[in-house]
Amino acid sequence: SRKRSRSLGPKTDVNERDVEKTGTSSEELESEPFDLEQALRGAKEQDAQYGIKSKRIGVIWENLSVNGLGGEKSIVKTFPSAFVDFFNVPGTIMRLFGYRRKGKEFEILKDFRGVAKPGEMILVLGRPGSGCTSFLKVIANQRFGYTKVEGEVQYGPYDAQTFEKRYRGEAVYNQEDDVHHPTLTVGQTLGFALDTKTPGKRPDGMTKRDFKTKVIDLLLKMFNIEHTLNTIVGNPFVRGISGGERKRVSIAEMMITSATVCSWDNSTRGLDASTALDYAKSLRIMTNIYKTTTFASNNIYAQFDKVMVIDGGRLAYFGPASEARGYFEGLGFKEKPRQTTPDYLTGVTDPFEREYKEGFATSAPSDSASLAKAFNDSIFSARLSEEMTAYRMKLEAEREIYAEFEIAHHEAKRKHTPK
Repeated sequence: SRKRSRSLGPKTDVNERDVEKTGTSSEELESEPFDLEQALRGAKEQDAQYGIKSKRIGVIWENLSVNGLGGEKSIVKTFPSAFVDFFNVPGTIMRLFGYRRKGKEFEILKDFRGVAKPGEMILVLGRPGSGCTSFLKVIANQRFGYTKVEGEVQYGPYDAQTFEKRYRGEAVYNQEDDVHHPTLTVGQTLGFALDTKTPGKRPDGMTKRDFKTKVIDLLLKMFNIEHTLNTIVGNPFVRGISGGERKRVSIAEMMITSATVCSWDNSTRGLDASTALDYAKSLRIMTNIYKTTTFASNNIYAQFDKVMVIDGGRLAYFGPASEARGYFEGLGFKEKPRQTTPDYLTGVTDPFEREYKEGFATSAPSDSASLAKAFNDSIFSARLSEEMTAYRMKLEAEREIYAEFEIAHHEAKRKHTPK
């Protein structure tokens, strides 16, 4: 009977391909190398050939300050304190009706200024709790959750209120945590995102179905996740793709928005070093070709034009990435040639990690206020003021570019959507 059951079982074809391994064999990758820059340049040339205008816009901010509410303290009660509170009738009634002490308002960011021109990539560095996430959110025009946002943030010729009302989808923020519908496959997740962002005007009269297929294929090849197309995304409770693959899906979903101002919050978390470098290079290529304005908080340093260092909600440095290390060494901080530049810049803001050169322990900046003052008195601050002035003058001279931006924004919308 055992032999009979074996003979009745399903026969396996030796030449049949394993479903789990379809799409990305090493032989295929070697025979068909994928060139992202060539693919994107070809797509842009095709858009230009069919009269589809490109979008680009810069961001300038000055005297930017952000306030928020701190969390309310919650103290675990001991038996005596719980017994006493049991007889505190007024306090019990107030808690039942939701009358509680509110958290204390505090300053998250103070007096930030800077400019990011189209095609520039800005790296934002700082210790946890220094205000990097808040800066990335506010620059992406996401101001909910804060008690007060003061100062000027201007997107091209538009102020923050106008930009939010008319061009909300042009400034986007990618949070650190990956939140998806866990039971949708990768293909369905990216397809749904494309359904909301498929442009009304497409090259060569391309159908919506063909456009979706082309974009999804491009993104899957870009991040080497073609094998996950029909696998559910999952989450900590539903088994799906790996954490690194889920992070790449989040990045791909962000790229589908085709936004002109992009904020990436710790977007390389969960990626191995090779994938993180490929991601940063992809971001660099897209920024160069499509002239997007990109802000990010990760550690692929060489791909960025400028770097911003934040310490305790104060601006410690903003300027060329290639000159940041030399600036802090000039202030009196000890040189550490064996340490990477991002770690060195972050370590300068850590009181337990920073070290001073001999003879500079008392004169070098030692807290966030003194670091901010040192920057404001530096040549980099003067250069920044000149750059901001030149950018404002350029805005007045390039009004026609922003007329094209409005046309391109409207063309990028789906048909029958309001202006």
